[in-house]
Amino acid sequence: ALREMSGRLEEMPGDEGYPAYLGSRIAEYYERAGRSQVLGLPEREGTITAIGAVSPPGGDISEPVTQNTLRIVKVFWGLDAPLAQRRHFPAINWLTSYSLYKD
Repeated sequence: ALREMSGRLEEMPGDEGYPAYLGSRIAEYYERAGRSQVLGLPEREGTITAIGAVSPPGGDISEPVTQNTLRIVKVFWGLDAPLAQRRHFPAINWLTSYSLYKD
């Protein structure tokens, strides 16, 4: 849908027809996560967690949406269809998954 909207607005296409601003839009979404002051009560602080799900066509993680997401997030859980078909849940492939957190 993002490619179609970008095309109709006559915006400059980037990789695989996605708009050139794709990376910054994805970053804006994930940057909303973190610590925040509670509205109306500035002495209270809360946290916002953002969990995104990317389902690339054909499981190809080299496409632009997945690659831009991987540049931003610190944790990636790669789900594996063959594991799910064998009823192994959660179907997380530990060879493609990673975390950049040390603790």
